[in-house]
Amino acid sequence: MKKVWSAVVVVIVLAAMVALMAGCGNSQAKLDVQQANEIMTRVDSLGTALSGKISQAFSSVTSPAAFQTAVQNVKTATAELTDTANKAKAEYEKAKSESGAGDYGKYADLQLKVIALEIQLSDQINKFLDQALAIVNDPAGSTAQLTAAQDAFMKEADQLNKELTAANDAATKFKTQKNL
Repeated sequence: MKKVWSAVVVVIVLAAMVALMAGCGNSQAKLDVQQANEIMTRVDSLGTALSGKISQAFSSVTSPAAFQTAVQNVKTATAELTDTANKAKAEYEKAKSESGAGDYGKYADLQLKVIALEIQLSDQINKFLDQALAIVNDPAGSTAQLTAAQDAFMKEADQLNKELTAANDAATKFKTQKNL
């Protein structure tokens, strides 16, 4: 009978360890998430800097040529943001695919949603810049057309920003709750 109880205790201890590991995630998933988080810090910095670059780029535009230069400067910044976000995406995807990733895999999935929205917003900025550049370079282009394009962009960007904020808040909350 003593042998049966020891076997039961061993099974219970092993089951508890497996459950604990499943909840916490394996160490490789943790490392992948940590590396992705470091990259995301850079993405966040680039996103913050992008606002300033947009304002700076367009503050002194006095001609179509200057506007084109400003557009190119902003597109360079959005390309850097997208490239960096894609690097973080690759790390989160690695973490998510790790066997036994547990909470780290779930967190990675939440961060992948954040990244998708950041890339979508970056794409929307570029789309607007292309429209605006076409209007500015068109001899028949008007301020009304530019304002309409800007209004449409702002409506889309505001919606994406709300979704991005909600997704980021959800990821942050999960990370805090799970102490990742």
